[in-house]
Amino acid sequence: MEKSIEETWEHHYASGDYANLPWETNRPEEELVRLIKQGKIERGKALDLGCGSGTHAIYLARLGFDVTGLDISKSAVRIAKERARKESIKAKFLVGNALDLKFGSKSFDFVFDRGCFHHVPIDLRERYVQGAHSLLRNNGKYHLICFSDRNNWKQEREEGKLFSVEKINSNFSKYFEIQEAREVVHIQPNDGESVYLRSVLMSKK
Repeated sequence: MEKSIEETWEHHYASGDYANLPWETNRPEEELVRLIKQGKIERGKALDLGCGSGTHAIYLARLGFDVTGLDISKSAVRIAKERARKESIKAKFLVGNALDLKFGSKSFDFVFDRGCFHHVPIDLRERYVQGAHSLLRNNGKYHLICFSDRNNWKQEREEGKLFSVEKINSNFSKYFEIQEAREVVHIQPNDGESVYLRSVLMSKK
């Protein structure tokens, strides 16, 4: 029987060895750091969608953001809470599905998504984008980091998980305006493989 989405992600984090998961950064994304340093993302209430082990939520909280991290894996949330506790960082971590957000309208100033959107099924992507849009206050910012179509992956290409800037715009343009887009490289901690990512900063329309 095929595993559910919850079971799949819970399996990845249940062992507790999060630092070697291929997508984990173990440090904040340089693009997120740069955008904040340049004043393109201002401090406020932030939501980290698909927060995983909490690296980015903890980073944002350390900078003075009021942060909530959300992940579908109970073990990921447990790890994130423990990491924040050890570092004496104040941040909220919740178990939840990015397609069924329980927050009120206009609850956040900033939404960060590293690696969540590209796993959303194609037929549910507008629902996801609309949900993120609803959460943001007027002029709120959304920072997306997702798989680039520069990766030579057959299965992911067939499943529509690889993105050009044009494809990202086609998915988001109804609700967001792209402010800037760059391509970055992630080095996987488990095998050293290079993965190309799109980093796209958008503002709410």
